[in-house]
Amino acid sequence: MSKLTQRMIDITTVPSKGQTILRDSELKGFGVRVSPESSSYVVEARVNGKNTRITIGKTSLMSLEEARDRARELLSRMTQGIDPNYEKRLEEVAAITLRELLQVYLATKELKPNTVSVYTRQCNNAFVNWLDKPITSIWLLLCPQPEP
Repeated sequence: MSKLTQRMIDITTVPSKGQTILRDSELKGFGVRVSPESSSYVVEARVNGKNTRITIGKTSLMSLEEARDRARELLSRMTQGIDPNYEKRLEEVAAITLRELLQVYLATKELKPNTVSVYTRQCNNAFVNWLDKPITSIWLLLCPQPEP
């Protein structure tokens, strides 16, 4: 294992299937994942007892030094117990609107056509002002946090 260089990335043989990870000896947890489709910079560390891997970006779109700087930031947060993957999922969930949630619910539940019609009509009438609001903001309206 040696310091990761651009030349090392460029001359690495692309596997026919699966992936190969080149690890940097200088910055523990930083590396490049090479697969048949593409090569990406990654960072790996244990966060709260769980192995976590985060893709930083494609090697074709960012320089090695940019990726190394970003890896330092991510590793710093990960050693503090912050999982950037978990935070990203929370942001995605926080952006779901009532309308989107209703559509997912109706698509995943086995409901009779009449029930779907009633649910849709009721939401479109009773909650028309809330349909495009994120669920989290509706929750905060209904269940405000107590003042300290």
